[in-house]
Amino acid sequence: MTPLSASAYRPNARNLATLAGHRDAVYALTGRPGSDRIFSSGADGLVVAWNTAEPAQDGELLARVDNSVYALCELPGRNLLLLGQNFQGVQAIDLQSKALAYATALPPVAIFDLVYSESRYSPDGQYLLAAGRDAHLRRYTTADYAMQDAVIAHMYTINHLSFSADSQYIATCSLDKSIKLWDAASLALLRVLDKARAAGHGTSVNKLVWPGSQQRLVSCSDDRSLAVWQVY
Repeated sequence: MTPLSASAYRPNARNLATLAGHRDAVYALTGRPGSDRIFSSGADGLVVAWNTAEPAQDGELLARVDNSVYALCELPGRNLLLLGQNFQGVQAIDLQSKALAYATALPPVAIFDLVYSESRYSPDGQYLLAAGRDAHLRRYTTADYAMQDAVIAHMYTINHLSFSADSQYIATCSLDKSIKLWDAASLALLRVLDKARAAGHGTSVNKLVWPGSQQRLVSCSDDRSLAVWQVY
């Protein structure tokens, strides 16, 4: 890990809004750069769309399924949202009509997006970032996949990591109830977002997404809520 210089900018972050409406833990969250629309789901089987540019607006209910949803994937080119849920295989929701477009039957077992470890390639393709149950954040060079850095990043399992749209920051979230912002170049810790310091989540933080183009970060948690953070 390269130390952050004293003159380097440390971003601030504030909780813009808490998005409420889910009735149980929120496990799945998806969105994409350039679009302010995100999608969430979880243990209550509700699939909800939110507008992060207007976080005061209520969410839009897209579907209600019978089982917990652990994985979401938006296919913008086809205007579909894929759901992976307990015991019902993969289903695709048409985002315009909110109707079931198709379903793929699979063996009656849960489809999980909860994994032993989380990995992401850096936007420039030079590094592979990995995190997981040992609470470490590791960086490997893609030239030879040698480990370059290893940081004890959280107290407990790291559930997810995500690069900001401008590639300056990495956000990680954890079972320890916190979100941390890291400098993508040096892996220096920049900011901790938790309940005590930033009115954050009270239980495990499960997923992160950087939607739109306003440097906003969205998180979801076992506490049944989503939080919209403005990073500045």
